Amino acid sequence: MCELRNFYGNAAGTRLFFNERDSDVSIRVEWEGQKWQFPGHKLVLCIMSDVFRTMLETDMIEKNSNTITIKDCSPFAVKQFLK
Repeated sequence: MCELRNFYGNAAGTRLFFNERDSDVSIRVEWEGQKWQFPGHKLVLCIMSDVFRTMLETDMIEKNSNTITIKDCSPFAVKQFLK
């Protein structure tokens, strides 16, 4: 089970949301034949999800590519998670 911690409404979190300039990871979403891309921040993702922490801190593709690909998930759900 994946535990998510909610930091929404936090001033720093608001500044980071969709901040491409300071992002250090790209989140690609593939859903219903379409693709979306969102900027992300490794530190925030690791704090919010143990799954992302594992992807970004162990010897997995995402650690070296700085790209996380999420398939068959609504981009709207991913956007809400990133908020």
